[in-house]
Amino acid sequence: MKRVLVVLMLLAVILTVPGCFSKKVDSGDKVKVELAIGKKYEVINAEKHAAANDPDQKVLTDGNEGNAVNWQDPSWLGAKLADPAKEVITYILDLEKAEDIGKVRAQFHQTLYGIDVPAQLKISVSLDKSTWSDPVVVDIPAKDLEPPSSDWVSVDVNAKARYVKVEATPRQEWVFCGEISVRRPEAK
Repeated sequence: MKRVLVVLMLLAVILTVPGCFSKKVDSGDKVKVELAIGKKYEVINAEKHAAANDPDQKVLTDGNEGNAVNWQDPSWLGAKLADPAKEVITYILDLEKAEDIGKVRAQFHQTLYGIDVPAQLKISVSLDKSTWSDPVVVDIPAKDLEPPSSDWVSVDVNAKARYVKVEATPRQEWVFCGEISVRRPEAK
C-alpha cells in the first residue's frame, strides 16, 4: 500500500511539473527565425490614423499580428499618404546589423471605411541605407471589402542586408499594416 501511495505521489508531481510530457516552445525560437522582432523602423510620407499608437516604433515588429476583423485593434498601424504626389507609404526597418534575409512578409487589413490592402508593394534591401537593391514588385489584386480580413504578402529576397524597405501604394485612402516580418533563409 505504501508503494502505491509513493507511486501516486510521484505521478502527481511529474504531471504538475511543466514540460515533463510536452515540448516547451522556446520563446526565443521566433526571434531566431524572425529577424525584425523588436527592431525599430521609420514610416515615411505617412499621416498616421488617430487610433495608431506607436510611441516606440515597434508595433509593426512586435510579433503580434493585427486582428483580421477589427480595424481598431492596436496592432494595426493605420496611415494615409501625407503627400499624395509621392504615391507610396514607405516603411524602413533597421535590423541593426547585416543579416542573411530569405523572405519579407507584411500583413495588411481591408474593410470598409476606406481601409484596403495596398495595390502594390515594392520590397528592397540595403547594407547602408543609401544604395538599395532593385525592388521586388508585387501587384496585389483587389477583392471584396466585406467581410473584413487581413492578407499577408510574402516576397523572396535572398540577400544580405541591414535595412529593409517596404513601399506600399495605397488602393484607397488608408493602409493598415499589422506586422512586417523579415525571415532568415532557413525559415519555413
